[in-house]
Amino acid sequence: MPLTNYSLNKYVAQELADLKSPIAKSIRGEFPNLDGWISTFVLKSIFHFTLPADRAALAFALLRRAQAAIEDYDEACTALGRVVGRESTVSEYFLALRKLESSIAMLYQAYDFARKALSIKLFESGDGTPYQRLNSIYNRSRHPDVTALPSGHLHPVWLKDDGLYTDGARLGFDELENLLRDLGRIAERTSNGNV
Repeated sequence: MPLTNYSLNKYVAQELADLKSPIAKSIRGEFPNLDGWISTFVLKSIFHFTLPADRAALAFALLRRAQAAIEDYDEACTALGRVVGRESTVSEYFLALRKLESSIAMLYQAYDFARKALSIKLFESGDGTPYQRLNSIYNRSRHPDVTALPSGHLHPVWLKDDGLYTDGARLGFDELENLLRDLGRIAERTSNGNV
């Protein structure tokens, strides 16, 4: 028996019944070499260039996380499509949420490695930029205090048609896709030895 909208919102996830047409779109097709990023990097580092160990380690960290972030986002988009089609709503919602949280984690970690390696600041605390909100959602997902959630909330991170939410931040799917695209372009260059 399908759950009512009230049951979905009260007993499964806040605002789940309002999820009607998420604007999340896979960007995997924009990176046809994604599956070969790491092997290309390995072969080119054997035959075309030699990197110091610290730069090679950074390249591997970026490539692995970029690939995982884009793959997980792609899988989340597929699961979201099944939620909207009301096919296994509950399990598909949580699959989408898990894949989005994983994509966020891989994306943030990749940017954080680059930030440390280049000694740059990605954002100022509370500045409202996509990087700062990415960090906020990453931290809420990674270190949730489920005993301190706002009234009526069952999860620290939840999904709406336009993006991911916490009680203090929102990151739109369009913004997340742009961050993933930027990382994908960095991974393409890194794969070819531009580290």
